[in-house]
Amino acid sequence: MSTYSALVVDGGHLIWRSAYAAVSSGGSAGERFLETCLLWCRFNDASGLRVCWDAGREGRRAIMPTYKDGHGSDGAPEEVRAAVNEARRGLDMVLPLLGAETYLAPGWEADDLCATLAKRHASAGEKVLVASGDKDLLQLVRKGVHLVRPARKRGDKPVVVHAANWEETSGVPPLPTIRDAWLTVQSLWGDPGDGVPGIRGIGEVRAKQVVRAFPDALRRLGRPGAFSGLSPALRTLLESAEALSAAALSYELVRLRDDLRGEPTPGPGPDAAAAEELLYDYDWDGASAAGKLSALSCDPDSGRRRRSPR
Repeated sequence: MSTYSALVVDGGHLIWRSAYAAVSSGGSAGERFLETCLLWCRFNDASGLRVCWDAGREGRRAIMPTYKDGHGSDGAPEEVRAAVNEARRGLDMVLPLLGAETYLAPGWEADDLCATLAKRHASAGEKVLVASGDKDLLQLVRKGVHLVRPARKRGDKPVVVHAANWEETSGVPPLPTIRDAWLTVQSLWGDPGDGVPGIRGIGEVRAKQVVRAFPDALRRLGRPGAFSGLSPALRTLLESAEALSAAALSYELVRLRDDLRGEPTPGPGPDAAAAEELLYDYDWDGASAAGKLSALSCDPDSGRRRRSPR
């Protein structure tokens, strides 16, 4: 029996990471995506792959209409976009045949679906591994939910974040809870990569400094004298009238939704023979299709070869 009952992958983050790597170093983004998922499964004894895809920004643009405008994938070079599109077409066909489940929630992003599935598994008493390099997902770590982050260098073992090493990894104490602590950091700091503003003048280092000194920082914002002990310049930023509204906006943008419907996209069942044909067609290391199937399948009977309607 595997250590983790599911590997929940932030497909939106991984497919862009894979495409950038393929464009800069060669190879296929789709193959890099699959091999990364296999490494995460094998290094961490996880089975049952669930891939979450981005399906729009409407949910957050209802909060801030300019959310992500000109940020993240919006500024990607054309060759990277082409690599993403090609990989996605192949993965949409191959993943179901390998027994993986894929998820979409119209108007929401992949990391919200990751939060939804993580909560679902943890509530059922199961241990789940969420995979993403997106710092937003640090808020998901709790009992039964661990986060695996990509290795810095190829061949290195991925870093798994859990309650015991969360403070060392994040740089802030888990007070009052891990989720509260990380949401406080991001509410102060924002998310420059996604265009989330945060409090003007508060970067990552300052945000963590504040949270280490005042875990309840969000309740103190905008109150004169609430941050005694910090530098006068930092106190001025935090105690200003604008600080509370800026942090409140950022909080709503970085807070992951965990109550989406999150039903798997219908598709064919596991079929190693059909998967192998497609992997050969895409030149994605087709000879290892059976091994991929056994590692990634969400189906307990995935070891059996069976043909799907084609």
